[in-house]
Amino acid sequence: MMSLQEAECVATSAIAIKAYSMEVLYKLALIYQELINELSASINMLQGEGSAGIIARGRIILKKLAEITINPKSSQKLS
Repeated sequence: MMSLQEAECVATSAIAIKAYSMEVLYKLALIYQELINELSASINMLQGEGSAGIIARGRIILKKLAEITINPKSSQKLS
């Protein structure tokens, strides 16, 4: 059986993994722009979890995705 401290560590790791995954998928969306809508929808769904890390990273990635759709020619650079 897991202790409370171990359970908190696992939960924190899961949040960090999801937040980093958003960044990786964003970089893939720069290459495969058909992923932009799917990634936006997934991030909006994940933000419903309410964890501060997911909400903050999601807000940052959604802002970057909005810039891609507004100015697609500048999306060729990886940021």
